[in-house]
Amino acid sequence: MNRWQQSGRWLVRGLALAVATAIVLVVVGAMVIRTNWARERLRALIVSQANRVLDATLSLGRVSGSLLGGIELEDVTLSRDGEAMVVVDRARVTYGLRELFNQGTTIRSLTLERPSFVARQRADGRWNLSDLVRRSGSPPTGPGRHIRIDSIEVVDGRVSLQSPVSFGAVHVPAAMTGINAALSVNTQGGSWTVDISRASFNGASPTLLLQNIQGQIANSDAGWSLTSLRVVTEKSELNVDGRVDKSPGQSLLDFNILAARFDFQEWAGVLTGLSTIGVSSAFDLRMSGPPAALQT
Repeated sequence: MNRWQQSGRWLVRGLALAVATAIVLVVVGAMVIRTNWARERLRALIVSQANRVLDATLSLGRVSGSLLGGIELEDVTLSRDGEAMVVVDRARVTYGLRELFNQGTTIRSLTLERPSFVARQRADGRWNLSDLVRRSGSPPTGPGRHIRIDSIEVVDGRVSLQSPVSFGAVHVPAAMTGINAALSVNTQGGSWTVDISRASFNGASPTLLLQNIQGQIANSDAGWSLTSLRVVTEKSELNVDGRVDKSPGQSLLDFNILAARFDFQEWAGVLTGLSTIGVSSAFDLRMSGPPAALQT
């Protein structure tokens, strides 16, 4: 046997040993995480690492599952100055290890059971939920890492807006309960796209019962866009396509709205000026131009 054959044999043996070792480590890792000691160590590790990058305090009640394919967190709380801003009864995450690091980050599924969010505008105008992650000392460079969540399911969620939210004549309900949704998210840098399969909630102050919404909402440096957005309430049904272009100096609107049925009184609290219109109707609306000179 020449030295090349001998080297090849040792190489094959080495590769076989490495593969066998990797398999053993995977199996042991999957078994260890199921012990109470390992779960507590993992819980403490998640909390300590998260609190290093969060401008809030994370607490976890219990961790289970497997690091190889997904974990489950119970009693998740994010708080700041003694105020709980995010509370989730149970969160489940599934993933593939290669998908977490291969050309971006991909999460296969994220399920949030009974999540609760409390949002408040601070004295400087920023929202308490907008800066949960600490900013680095240097500005971000490059396009940013691509992050994709293939499936997000929200079960019986709620949102409380402690400060009023309005976009011109549109007023967002201050309280939203019974939030149930299925959607997916794609983000890269400052751009993001949300594809909504279904979503519903009960809104209060002002009142709005949203039976279903589906379609796509996207935001980038160029502006906002709504694609095939279908909104269904008890008395109304709308289909919206359009975009808001962020032109220098002013915004440009371009929207098509097809209302198969629309009850003005149902939307009177959300849209200022509709309270005096007591009719139900159907219409096809086109809006374009800057808000100060909008053509309809």
